[in-house]
Amino acid sequence: MLVLCKISSTGVTDFKRLWREHQVKVLSPQAFEIGDTSGADFAEYEHGGIALQVKKPQKMSFQSLSEQLQKPDCLTTDFAKLEAPLQTHLAMVALDSFRHAHGCFPKVWSTDDAKTMVDLAKKANEASLEKVSEVDISLVQDLSFTAQGCLAPLAAALGGFLAQEVIKSVSGKFTPLKQ
Repeated sequence: MLVLCKISSTGVTDFKRLWREHQVKVLSPQAFEIGDTSGADFAEYEHGGIALQVKKPQKMSFQSLSEQLQKPDCLTTDFAKLEAPLQTHLAMVALDSFRHAHGCFPKVWSTDDAKTMVDLAKKANEASLEKVSEVDISLVQDLSFTAQGCLAPLAAALGGFLAQEVIKSVSGKFTPLKQ
């Protein structure tokens, strides 16, 4: 949608009609069409003008955390590995379950904690509505071995990403990412 203003034309009968919203059909990156401009509403176009884009608010709805844990809506980035997002989700659910059960993250390079994490991931897969064919044991073990580590560059990048999403939600100017 757009609004037209400062258009040079002869015999404009009503300037308020120019300021109303018009549907747009994009013809090329440099040209667009606003539909039928014949009749008494529009005078003959001479030159110039400004078109202002009007952004309409969109109503967005999200599922609750419990619904997303049962049936996650994961973004697939690599179509060669369709189960990778679900595998990562299961590993993170297992890590959260481990932290709630033991009060801490798994010990660094502890094989006992890694076995517990694998068992938790298998239980999470059984309880999930979106099941994977087989839990990726090496992924869950690697997460268990390194869960207490902190990578400063990764933490900085994640902090910047989260700050950007907070600004989007507070300002309401841009669309936030989906879950």
